[in-house]
Amino acid sequence: RTHQYVIDIDPCWHTEKHPLHDGAVLFLRHSGLGWAGFALPTESLARLHHALTQQLEASLEVHGMLN
Repeated sequence: RTHQYVIDIDPCWHTEKHPLHDGAVLFLRHSGLGWAGFALPTESLARLHHALTQQLEASLEVHGMLN
């Protein structure tokens, strides 16, 4: 948390099934580097889903969109 990172806001992204393994490939487009692909096994997808869901719910609560 003490390191500063360059952050692209709202990058293009795409997902598709991994051709050889369970899970998916997540592609993110970096404005300077172009497209980068990350192969995520099913376990990692589940953890990512959980983490993003928590972030989304917290964001919606702050904006008063959840009941």
